[in-house]
Amino acid sequence: MKVADGGWTILYGDLINEWDVVTGLASIPIGAAGVWASEQIQAQLQKFQQSLSDVSDDVVNQATNYLKQLIRNKSLDEQDFDGLGVNPGIITYKRWLEFPFGLKTDLPDNYQPYVGLRITKPLPPKVPTITKSIMENKLTAVSWGKDHLVVFVVGADTACWCRVWDGVRWENWETLGGKSLSSVTAVSRGRGRIDLFGIGVSNACYHKWWEGTWGPSETEWQELGGVFTSPIHAVSWGPNRLDLFGRGQDNICLHKWWDGARDGWFGWELLHGVLLGGPPTAVSLNGLDVFATGTDNACYHGWWDGSEWKAWESLGNI
Repeated sequence: MKVADGGWTILYGDLINEWDVVTGLASIPIGAAGVWASEQIQAQLQKFQQSLSDVSDDVVNQATNYLKQLIRNKSLDEQDFDGLGVNPGIITYKRWLEFPFGLKTDLPDNYQPYVGLRITKPLPPKVPTITKSIMENKLTAVSWGKDHLVVFVVGADTACWCRVWDGVRWENWETLGGKSLSSVTAVSRGRGRIDLFGIGVSNACYHKWWEGTWGPSETEWQELGGVFTSPIHAVSWGPNRLDLFGRGQDNICLHKWWDGARDGWFGWELLHGVLLGGPPTAVSLNGLDVFATGTDNACYHGWWDGSEWKAWESLGNI
């Protein structure tokens, strides 16, 4: 089926089949057409949603509500929804049937109105379902300044996806690649800088960074090794320092750090071999303080005083 006039697509029409060629004219639904549009609105909007099965659900819902309002108000307008441009109207059409060798025959004119839609901008891709990931705490967020916020989540495809707030609006979800990711965490070392870490293939730690562009590439990740049974926790005390903590095999706390002054990664090192029952959490304040749940369900604290790691101390439990 083709609509020759202005890129219009007929969303609903039982009398049209794939062999028909249709020339359409968009018009404001008034009179009998308006009554018909009101009666058919739910069927039209359902067809509209089905026709956009590859578009993000939130965009489809916004566009559907917009079309509903326009049709009920018997008006024409156009609006952009995160890259999806839509323009509704009522289509009347003339039909003919095409045959091989350029032959065609006119079909009886049928001027029954049909709700039409014109896509005026490219459709944004549909992203994997992220609700399950969010419920499983696979979401993390970071800000590098007043008007810059980035949310990361592991999608149903086990890749990392992100969405950016630029101070004015939320951009579309985009994929950052990654394979078999089970969790991600992000930290900012300063304005315009993000470091992203995830547990991926073979339960190793993987790294990706943003400094104007994504490194090592848009979809590739740097492997940092290790074998982990918990998410990575990352912290930074300045533009040239990153510290990573995770629970390794046998519930041992592992530590790795990046020193920008020496331009390299160091570790993984064991933090005194203390057994941990939960993922370690670190904060930086004139050094490093690490907190974790022990196998006795007590809270334990270990810290770096600038020159050496101090032994774990128990803070008891409740």
